[in-house]
Amino acid sequence: MKFCSACVLLWALCLACGYPEEYREPAGGESAAYVAVSVYIPAARLRTGESMQARLFALRADGTRDELAPASASWECGDGSVASVSESAVVTAVSEGAESLTARYAGLADERAFTVVPAPDYSGLVIAEVCYDPPAPETDLEFIEIENRGARGCDLAGLQLIDGTGSSTPFTFPEGSAIPAGGRITVARGRDAFFAYYSIYPDFTGVNFALNNAGEAVFLRDGAGTVLDAVYLEGGSSEFPAPAEWGAAKSPSCADGQSAARLPVPDSGTSADWSCGEPTPGR
Repeated sequence: MKFCSACVLLWALCLACGYPEEYREPAGGESAAYVAVSVYIPAARLRTGESMQARLFALRADGTRDELAPASASWECGDGSVASVSESAVVTAVSEGAESLTARYAGLADERAFTVVPAPDYSGLVIAEVCYDPPAPETDLEFIEIENRGARGCDLAGLQLIDGTGSSTPFTFPEGSAIPAGGRITVARGRDAFFAYYSIYPDFTGVNFALNNAGEAVFLRDGAGTVLDAVYLEGGSSEFPAPAEWGAAKSPSCADGQSAARLPVPDSGTSADWSCGEPTPGR
C-alpha cells in the first residue's frame, strides 16, 4: 500500500509534537485502519533496578492516532539479560548495557533504544566541609563540600542538600551531576561574591537556605529522603539537635570565619570526625 508524501509529513509532524495526554481505547475493528505504531518511553537511560512504563500509539493514514492498551501488544526486550519487560509494558533494568524495546501489534512493529547504567554507589559520599560562619558577613560565602571517598565516580543527580529547618527548600543536584572517585565538589548560593573572596568558583550554585551560626544541621540525602550523611554544628538546629551518638554535643564549634572540616579518618558518624580551620573550598 502506498501513502502520499503529505501523509508521511503529517506522521512526522505528529511524532515531533509529542504524544497526547488522553487515553482513547480504539473501537473494535479499528486496527485494520492503522498504518503504523510508535513506542514511547519516558527515559533513554535507566539505572539498574529502576523501572519505567512504556506506551504504544497507533497512527492512521489521515494522521489521527490512538493510544493502545499495553496488554494489547506483544513486547520484547532482547534476551532479558539487560532489561525485562512485562505484559503491561513495564520495563525493568537488570544489568549495564545497550538495549531496545520492541512492540508488535496487528502486524505492525516499532522499537526504541535505551541504555542501562549501573546504580550509583553512594557509600563513599560524605559531607567534607561546611562553612556556616564565613569570614565576612556575606551569606554568599557560605558553602558545603561533598567528597567521594569511593573507588569509582558517582552520579549525583537527584541527591539533595538541606539544612536543619523543616521549611527550607533543599538544593537538588541536576541531571548530569557527577563526582569522580576521590573528588570534591563545592555547593554555594552564588558565584560572583564567592569568586571575589575565595578566588575560585563553586561547582554548583543555587542553594536557597542560609546556615545558622548559632546551631545547624546539614544533611545529604537521596531522592527518597534517606539520609546518606549528616553533620551537627554547634549542637545542631532546634528542629534537629545532635543525637546522643554524635558525642560532644557542641562539637564542632568553629570560631568566626572558620569552617567545620572532616578529618581524613574513617567515618565514625560522630563529632570526633570533625575539626575547625580556615575555609578551603575546592581543596
